[in-house]
Amino acid sequence: MLKYIEDRTPSLKELQELVGGKIEKVTLKNGDTLVFNEDGIMLDLRANQEATKVYKKNGGMRINFIRGNAVIVKMGLMKK
Repeated sequence: MLKYIEDRTPSLKELQELVGGKIEKVTLKNGDTLVFNEDGIMLDLRANQEATKVYKKNGGMRINFIRGNAVIVKMGLMKK
């Protein structure tokens, strides 16, 4: 699943619930933030093809596959 949040700032708790654990954040080229489970590989979560495609399209090369649920938070809405 790839969920989009475009209208509000999500809380850390909400993001953790959506991805099922600790979060990892990656800023995309357009300024949006991709959020996914930091331990997705270790937890053997299912590969998220849609999130991986967005990640690689935005220059991501560090991760082979994003695993588990992911969220894209529109630019300017993510807390630092």
